Amino acid sequence: MKSLEKYAKKMASDWDRVLVRRVMWIDMEERIRRIFRDVEGSPYANEFGALFILNGIHEDAKEFYITQRLNQIQIGCGTRFLGLNAIDIEDEKPKKKVRFEKGAALWFSQSPTGGVTVFMSPYSSDVVTMTEDNIIIGMYKEPSRLTEREIYKIFSKFFKYLSITSALHPHTSLDYVWRLWLIYFDARSKRFGTLFNSLDRVIIFGGAFVTVCAFIIQALKS
Repeated sequence: MKSLEKYAKKMASDWDRVLVRRVMWIDMEERIRRIFRDVEGSPYANEFGALFILNGIHEDAKEFYITQRLNQIQIGCGTRFLGLNAIDIEDEKPKKKVRFEKGAALWFSQSPTGGVTVFMSPYSSDVVTMTEDNIIIGMYKEPSRLTEREIYKIFSKFFKYLSITSALHPHTSLDYVWRLWLIYFDARSKRFGTLFNSLDRVIIFGGAFVTVCAFIIQALKS
């Protein structure tokens, strides 16, 4: 049977290709860690909270060889205090609570095929929370596509995202449009959105764009 041989060879080829891509993770992770060391050493790094980097896999999973696990690496932000206090009621008693934001992260996750998906999540706090839990900002066929230049671009996008999702940011219309743009091009939105949802996103984006234009025109007149 010709189809049996044809697709058996294709599956064998896929297997070989996947193994190569999974091994590529080693060099990609080293590039990410090297760039993070530069970031961590900057005097501006503390503005984002206590930045840290870690493997997003269980300690026991590290015993597996690199090709036998789904790898992940994450850059996270620690607690960032907002300089605000509040009174919360717990067990019918008032209790002082310090306001802070946390939860922002950038992570690189490997798929079974060896490809890499890049996510980022915003700051969240009791004061301000974004509508999105996370956004996919890149999907790469193999780790080698994540060159140093590409990783720098991803970090730059992440730091901008951190700055505009902080509770202390003025949250302008332009910031909102930029976030909406990222959400619109999230791979999950494009791949699984129905025609109605696609039109809905276009309308929302168009409305936001018109709002920004009106804001700029009004600012120029004043």
